[in-house]
Amino acid sequence: FFFQQRTQNNIIILTLLTHNHSRYTAYNTHLHFTMIRKSIALLALVVASADAFKFMSNWQPPKILTDEQKVKMADMEERFGDKKLVVITGCSSGLGRQTVKNLLATNKY
Repeated sequence: FFFQQRTQNNIIILTLLTHNHSRYTAYNTHLHFTMIRKSIALLALVVASADAFKFMSNWQPPKILTDEQKVKMADMEERFGDKKLVVITGCSSGLGRQTVKNLLATNKY
């Protein structure tokens, strides 16, 4: 148990009472507020470190494909090849046409 006293210079003395009621440690207000600041900083660090892993919330485990899905994927690759699909809107403008031309030139789309 702690016993608290205040002195004239606004120093708080906390005395730890042990079983034989002897008096131990004394803290002043500066040390008390330093300890509070450190606790708040530690709490902020814990919260900040939890925020650091929020980007992982959308991660999903690898999916295991069934034989039926593997057959469908093989059929699609046989039919269309391994090219990627891109949808470009606004092809009437010069920028859209240039984008289509550049993508087709890579032979990946």
